[in-house]
Amino acid sequence: MLKMMKKYFNRIYIFHGAITKKTRFGLSNIGTIFFLVMIVFVVVNNLVNTENLKYTINKIYAYFLVCFTLLLMPYFQIISFIFKKDIKNKKINRVKFCSSINYLKYCVKTTFIVIASFWFVLKILFEIDILKFLFINTKYFFIIFSIIFSIISIFWFSYIIIYKLLDEQIIKAKLNLFIAIASTLNLLQINEIKEYIISFSIIIVSYRWINYLIEEKKLWYRNGT
Repeated sequence: MLKMMKKYFNRIYIFHGAITKKTRFGLSNIGTIFFLVMIVFVVVNNLVNTENLKYTINKIYAYFLVCFTLLLMPYFQIISFIFKKDIKNKKINRVKFCSSINYLKYCVKTTFIVIASFWFVLKILFEIDILKFLFINTKYFFIIFSIIFSIISIFWFSYIIIYKLLDEQIIKAKLNLFIAIASTLNLLQINEIKEYIISFSIIIVSYRWINYLIEEKKLWYRNGT
């Protein structure tokens, strides 16, 4: 699994390098694509004489613009910590960067951005107001939040483990603390929070997977990989 994650990170580096590479015009490749789409839209819009068709084209372009922006936001937020310059400097910067506070801030912020982005896309394209449903059924909101939070946690710790940003004992200590807190909350039998217990269970499972990744990394060393 760790090798698969390493390939994934390598592909992110290649993909990000490709879309942010500057062209001879000074724009990045992704900026060029966006600019060309805008030119095509303006040209087609001027060639069309029918008002109904113009309205449809404008609506399609508006959808594209919004969805394009909303999908880029979670992408850049997710990879933001990979390209932080601090992690390439002194070890103390790595420790500060990978602190529990930074981890929680990153995961919570990224989770909200992902949820908000997909809500806007669903709302605009399919007129589905999933947020209204989640506000009424808060249990499902916490389950979705926990699933996304857990996936991002695995992403965060996998990168730290693979590229050795922290000592493995420090990572395990952090994980054990998070597991202890989540397990304690999971044991609470208060009626008001019983239906939310599954959310803590999802997060605990993700930390168990991260512990497995640490053990898998040890096997790398034993096998000389």
